[in-house]
Amino acid sequence: MSPGPLSVSPGSDPSRRASDADRYRTAELLNEGLAKGFLIPVEHSERLDAALAARYVGELVPLTSDIPASRDLAALQLTPVSQRVDALCSKVVRQVELGPATHLRASARFGRILIDFRHLPPDGDPVVVTANCFAGQIKLVLPAGAQVVDVGTSRFGQRIVGGGRSGHGPLIYVRGRTRFGQLKCISADRFWKSWKWKRALGA
Repeated sequence: MSPGPLSVSPGSDPSRRASDADRYRTAELLNEGLAKGFLIPVEHSERLDAALAARYVGELVPLTSDIPASRDLAALQLTPVSQRVDALCSKVVRQVELGPATHLRASARFGRILIDFRHLPPDGDPVVVTANCFAGQIKLVLPAGAQVVDVGTSRFGQRIVGGGRSGHGPLIYVRGRTRFGQLKCISADRFWKSWKWKRALGA
């Protein structure tokens, strides 16, 4: 059974201390609520601040109780990691070969990662990208029309994702945390105009 919004079961105590995992899960649901139009930006900002500052589970529950559960996101959260890309004080360029139920995890610590998704089929299964960046940079090159839903968080960093569910291309969920770094999604057309990236991919 897919998990829904964070809730307090009858036998549990809402005064239980909230963990980072509890706050992170609530933040993901709030981001998904904003992406799907259930929340307006002002509401999202207020609730996200409250979630990150929450000390008890009982403080988190009301923040998502009126947002319909996202079945697709909940199911994708259970998708095992099928590919990993790590950059520690280095630069990594990777062209990804995707299979069904793909979940790619990228981690950049004082490094740079470029992941090429240009050949992602438009009618394939949804893809999950868990991108964690600390004092580094992660760039995702996406095919034209990609549907991008950002359910990640950022502190003292930058996330330039855009997208949304209005495109006709593949569906990509971008998760993870950005701290003192940058996560950026780039369309394939814009990316390919840059000669330095052509050289990076050996084209």
